[in-house]
Amino acid sequence: LDVPVDSRPSLIIGNPPYVKWSRLDKRTKATLQNDFWKSYTNGEWDLLYAFILWSAEMLDENGELIFIVPYNWFNSTNAQSLRDYLVQAGYFTDIVCFHEYKVFDDAAPNAIIFRYVKSQSKSSKKNKIRVVELKQRNYPDSVVVDTKKMLDRLTPKAKDFEDSEYKSFLAEQPQRGNRWHLANRAEARNLKSLESRTTQTIGEITSVAVGFVSGYEEGFKIDDEVYQKFSSKERLFVKEFVKAKDCSTYCLQSTSRFLFLDDCSQEELEAMPNIYKLLKPLSERLRARYGVSEDEWWSWATVRNHQLFVDYKNRKKIIVPGIDRSLQARYCATKKIVLGGGDVLAIFPSKGVSADYLLAWLNSESVSDWYRIKGSNSGHRKLYTQSVVSDIPYLDPSVLSKKDLQTVVDNSLGLQKKNVKN
Repeated sequence: LDVPVDSRPSLIIGNPPYVKWSRLDKRTKATLQNDFWKSYTNGEWDLLYAFILWSAEMLDENGELIFIVPYNWFNSTNAQSLRDYLVQAGYFTDIVCFHEYKVFDDAAPNAIIFRYVKSQSKSSKKNKIRVVELKQRNYPDSVVVDTKKMLDRLTPKAKDFEDSEYKSFLAEQPQRGNRWHLANRAEARNLKSLESRTTQTIGEITSVAVGFVSGYEEGFKIDDEVYQKFSSKERLFVKEFVKAKDCSTYCLQSTSRFLFLDDCSQEELEAMPNIYKLLKPLSERLRARYGVSEDEWWSWATVRNHQLFVDYKNRKKIIVPGIDRSLQARYCATKKIVLGGGDVLAIFPSKGVSADYLLAWLNSESVSDWYRIKGSNSGHRKLYTQSVVSDIPYLDPSVLSKKDLQTVVDNSLGLQKKNVKN
């Protein structure tokens, strides 16, 4: 980042560092807050973003940038300023997406290699991007040669190709103001068809909320044996939480018990001997958690959207794991009085929105395909984030024919029966 902007190299090749903003040293943070950077950076930026942007800024006209980087900045909300800069400053020629294939021995990012050209030519923005995706985890040593051959076959009139190992196609240049995604022509048509039929997003008809983070989960977890020893007053501070492991498609399979003492004073805590006996030996460990007040060391580290869970205590809400490898989405619904753990996302339908229909829609094949392509993913893992789930298109049932609506209902009932255990 100290290389002068007027150095104007014609080619930069690299594997830049990935360092979160909170872990940057003071000097680097100061650099990224000067007059040039302050219009791009934010407190959630990664050093990776700065390396990409500064490299493109330095390049001579028609200079090339070739980096191997994680994929996540393509759809991260915090990288929007970087994406907008790149759209304005040039165009992509090639992207190789490795997904689950482990490129590095000592790390497993969802890696891509991209080739980018700096150009102010408007016509260059119409060039198609040659894309190759690897679909498996393991490949022979010939993977580099095979990938190169597939790129070379992607001439302007080439057809899309896909088998069990590779996928290759020509993609449109990304657009300013959008998250980026990679889709072949058939996928792009299906996405366009779906989005053309929808006029709302999930975020417009629901409240999407993250769960609570304890900072030390094992310290608050309560098993049945311990719970039975608690007094009636102490049990009031034991709450049912939904964790990712509790979710299955359509149905909540179980809940997990945790102490939740955020409304409890020091005097109240000490007046509950069984709870105090459990937590007191852990007090130093609990005080060491990030963001926790030393005076209220028994509280959870991050409690957001608590009021939503309270307001919907007897109303149906939808919960999904925050990170999931399942091929079938695991949105589940419950009317139980529960709170959400830090590894789940909760969706609270607005008044007049059918929670049952919404549940079926979120678990549908159409939404699953949309999220696989346009959602937040790392390899084969889906990352259900507040911002991306809020952007999922919503098809109002009022616009469906009776036949289409019956298909949704039948699909819902079939999967529900399959997943109910009792």
